[in-house]
Amino acid sequence: MIQIVVLLYVGDGGIEALRAHEAEMVPLIYRHGGQIVSASHPSAPRPGDPDEIHILQFPDMQAFDDFRNDPDSLSKMEQRRHAIRDARLYVTDQFVTYLD
Repeated sequence: MIQIVVLLYVGDGGIEALRAHEAEMVPLIYRHGGQIVSASHPSAPRPGDPDEIHILQFPDMQAFDDFRNDPDSLSKMEQRRHAIRDARLYVTDQFVTYLD
């Protein structure tokens, strides 16, 4: 399993465009075995902070690549550019378990 932390910065279309884009992308995430672990926004944002933070999981890197290269996903690139100014992704398959 891999986990992806996504820092999203809203584009020119504003939060409404981001919500519309997310609504179209969520079924594609699930199509490729992914899931959204959490989606949140900073409660007291500072300049430079992301507008939203998403944590996604996919079975493996191939599933994530398949999602990104899905023709339905690629067809939404113009919508994405309007909704998202910048996105920073951090991918890992190295998990730490903290025990009491």
